[in-house]
Amino acid sequence: MKDRDGSMPEIPSSRGDDIHNMQYMDSAGLVLFMAGNQFMVMDDLLSRFREIHPDVKRIFYETLPPGLELRQILASGAVFQVLELGSIKSRHLCSVSNLLKQQGYSVEILPVEYEFQRGGNEMLAVKPL
Repeated sequence: MKDRDGSMPEIPSSRGDDIHNMQYMDSAGLVLFMAGNQFMVMDDLLSRFREIHPDVKRIFYETLPPGLELRQILASGAVFQVLELGSIKSRHLCSVSNLLKQQGYSVEILPVEYEFQRGGNEMLAVKPL
C-alpha cells in the first residue's frame, strides 16, 4: 500500500540513526522491523540472539516510528535519501527533478562523504534559480 499519492513513504534523513547495519540489508541473515521505542532493548536482544544463533553474522534492523514503519512495510519499501531501501535509485527521482526544474529550481545530484547504505553517497541539491 503506497501513500495516497502513489509514492513510496519517505524516511527523513534525520531518522538515519534508526536504520542499523544498512550495509547488510541485501545480505542479512536476519531482518527486523522494530517500531519506535524498542531501540532501548536492541543491544541486549541482539546480543542474546547472537549467543543462541552464532551462525547469523549479518543483522539489519530498523527502529523507526510505528506509523512510518507500517507504511514502509505495506508499501514494500521506502525512499531514504535519493535511494529506495535496497540501494536502488529512487523511481521518483526523475519525475521530482523534472517537476522542480519546471517550477524554477536547479536540481543536481552531488556526492557526499558519508554512505548510509551501499551506493548511498549522493544527495539531491535543490536551489532556486
